[in-house]
Amino acid sequence: MLYFVIIAMLLLFVLFSPLYIVIEYTRDAANNDFKLKIEYLGITIRAKSRKKGKKKEQEKNQNEDKLSFAKFKSQMDGYVDKFQEIREDVFNVIDFLSRKGVRIKLIDIDLDFGFTDAMSTGIMTGIFNGIAYNAVSVLDHMFFVNDWNINIQPYFNDPRFEVRVRGILKIKNVHIIIMIIKIMRVYFKFSKKVSVK
Repeated sequence: MLYFVIIAMLLLFVLFSPLYIVIEYTRDAANNDFKLKIEYLGITIRAKSRKKGKKKEQEKNQNEDKLSFAKFKSQMDGYVDKFQEIREDVFNVIDFLSRKGVRIKLIDIDLDFGFTDAMSTGIMTGIFNGIAYNAVSVLDHMFFVNDWNINIQPYFNDPRFEVRVRGILKIKNVHIIIMIIKIMRVYFKFSKKVSVK
């Protein structure tokens, strides 16, 4: 009987111990990196995906062509079109996470950007701020965001696009495996549809 109680207690401890998922995405002139770290009961699992971009010297010489507002808008239109194809999967994941006790410990967003046209940079500064703060507000309503930081820095007449997003999720219950499968399925499905240039 004592062994049964001990095993049951250990099982409950394992099942209900919090799991932390750290997601980090970085994109700059040279690299396009995605990192995933899972921490559970002192065990850490890391995974990362890196796509090398053009060399910084080449990127600098081609800034005006690559980072014009028209080019950026065209790329965003492509992302939006592809997102429409998987939006149901994304919303299913969000609904699942919100119902299963997922909490967001941290959202950290750093964005440095600029276009060849200063006016376009100014307009997009307002749009990016609106999107970022509204997204955090929605996430806070659904998951409760413990801490967040948004830093959006425009560079007028200095073409660039560098972004770093870091998030930490805390899982409170036993639906970890299902959640990870759902998230990875959406990620790979989106990756196949979108080619990041």
